[in-house]
Amino acid sequence: MDGPGTRFVVFLSGCPLRCLYCANPDTWHMRDGKTATVDEVMAEIEKVSALHHHRRRGSDLTGGEALLQPFFTAGIFRGCKELGLHTTLDTSGFPGARVSEERLADTDLVLLDIKSFDVRTYRRLTGGDFSYGTVVCAPLPGGAKDGEAAAEYKNSVLTIMVPVQETGPELIQVVPSRSRAV
Repeated sequence: MDGPGTRFVVFLSGCPLRCLYCANPDTWHMRDGKTATVDEVMAEIEKVSALHHHRRRGSDLTGGEALLQPFFTAGIFRGCKELGLHTTLDTSGFPGARVSEERLADTDLVLLDIKSFDVRTYRRLTGGDFSYGTVVCAPLPGGAKDGEAAAEYKNSVLTIMVPVQETGPELIQVVPSRSRAV
């Protein structure tokens, strides 16, 4: 799932989880990725975004887990905001301790992929420890500055329904009970 409009999606390497249904297992190991600087990635984003004159355009950071590279993620989003682009962070929320309001200041939208609120199911699905308590969710300080494009999406929470792994009604009931208005 991407942010609104035409998007430039950057897949970052490195993820501490090993989700059974991962769509991008090739991004699990940082050593398997291509090394690039913020300036190099921003040059590509700027080149492509100049081709799209749509009202709604932006950039998404996903992975792997973009929060494993918090300074790189913050640098890309700062550059995107300077270009007037909407920014979306697609995250498992796993390394939440690395998140700060300052690092997320240029993030318009967080797509928080809730794996499970049940600790045992979470571990079975991801191989990781349950960690949603430290994740900051939209709207974020400094976010949603491009008005209409971000306004209708700013409070999105993403959950993948895996019928074999997680029962739908229980998850649907627990997500609203664990959510709060910001």
